[in-house]
Amino acid sequence: MHPFYSLLAALSFISRDYIYPADNLREILQNVAKHQGVSNMRKLGHLNNFIKLLCNVGHWEEKLCFTYEEIIICLRLALLNEAKEVRAAGLRALRYLIRDSSILQKVLMLRVDYLIARCIDIQQSNEVERTQALRLVRKMITVNAALFPSSITNSLIAVGNDGLQERDRMVRACLAILCELALQNAEVVALRGGLSTILKNVIDCQLNRINEALITTILHLLNHPKTRKYVRADVELEQILAPYTDFHYRHNPDTAEGQLKEDREARLLASKMAIVAAFRSWAGIINLCRPGNSGIQSLIGILCIPNVEVRRGLLEVLYDIFRLPIPVTTQDFSEALLSVDPSRFQDSWRLSDGFVAAEAKTILPHRARSRPDLMDNYLALVLSAFINNGLLESLVDVLTSSDDDVSVRAIILLGELLHMANTILPYTYSHHLHCLPTLMNMAASFDISQEKRLRASAAVNSLKRFHEMKKRGAKPYSLYLDHITHKSSSITQKRDHHLRVQKDIFILK
Repeated sequence: MHPFYSLLAALSFISRDYIYPADNLREILQNVAKHQGVSNMRKLGHLNNFIKLLCNVGHWEEKLCFTYEEIIICLRLALLNEAKEVRAAGLRALRYLIRDSSILQKVLMLRVDYLIARCIDIQQSNEVERTQALRLVRKMITVNAALFPSSITNSLIAVGNDGLQERDRMVRACLAILCELALQNAEVVALRGGLSTILKNVIDCQLNRINEALITTILHLLNHPKTRKYVRADVELEQILAPYTDFHYRHNPDTAEGQLKEDREARLLASKMAIVAAFRSWAGIINLCRPGNSGIQSLIGILCIPNVEVRRGLLEVLYDIFRLPIPVTTQDFSEALLSVDPSRFQDSWRLSDGFVAAEAKTILPHRARSRPDLMDNYLALVLSAFINNGLLESLVDVLTSSDDDVSVRAIILLGELLHMANTILPYTYSHHLHCLPTLMNMAASFDISQEKRLRASAAVNSLKRFHEMKKRGAKPYSLYLDHITHKSSSITQKRDHHLRVQKDIFILK
């Protein structure tokens, strides 16, 4: 056939949708609605053609000559088909059909949401169908989250609760949709127990970005007066502290005895991520640091209990909260101190990486140091809250009750916090120094055991070495950066001297 005639035939086929959309739609709906006489492959093709028809003609009942109710009644029959491919195509067709709230209301009025929930709850091997169902659910949230049905919410929550035990690959997708729905319609999620599902999965997730997204959803609800009532801050939010505050914590009762240690390490890691994320938001700080039996008091109180595993984990949490480098795990204080020295060589300072620019960015002070630093304001608030709840005294108890790597980390953390307090807290806020006389008295007292007295004395000497390191400040590691800094300082001194002479001449004149 001549190419011209082939092109003409193709154009006539495409234009048929524009000329006879009603006839095409009637044929599609008739074949989709038939129980017998039409193969599943033909139904699949008709459903795909329905989407093409919508894209070409648009959502106009006048052109289609069918009401939306009639179209939905025919399409929902595809969701009852025995073939998962046809059900997936039906879900896809509904997603393209739902354009605004009026169409969504008709879909819900005809109880299609129960069929969508059935597709989500179906066996895990039907991933194509379940994926199309979740995409349709997201479209419903985008169109109007206020109309979102509780039937589908229950299905999402069910997958979120039990999906990990059943190794369901759709768990994270369902949790993401739950978080998105909670931000737009918190009531339907809260009334069905969805917020507890989100918090439960916070302890289940060891991926930092997903963990942060889950806990931030709850914190966002706490931050707004209209949605705050749905979160029981004194019960639900403090679930993230349970792996640290409960020594016999079991996230899943069915965990085998041989996997308890590995499971506990995973829960501690997830809890650490959630606690740090909570303390980096105003809602989290306010709820965890409120007067009374608050979360911060529980964390600090646990430090006084001689459990090495929990103490080590809590110290890492505190290092992350205050944005401090974590020392290497060692019982040698000199080695640990060297690992947090800002002048130590870092891999990013290599010639093949950042070299002098990366080293200068780490060592040299910021150009805007004369202006208020909002990060310092935030750290000052968090530090004052921890000091008021007895963190420094608890650290003294940790470093005097053991002589392992936990004690070394506690000494360095105590030195960092004391230095930070002297730097960013007001001068009138001096009661944080009360822990030092306590430590000195323990080092000089004969009323306590010799072992504890020696540990206190060693801690005082270690804090003195730490103070000397801070007083010395960061020094350039490379000779090249050292030469640049000395050269620039001499140029600055000459310029200042020149300007001073010019000013004196002007005054004399």
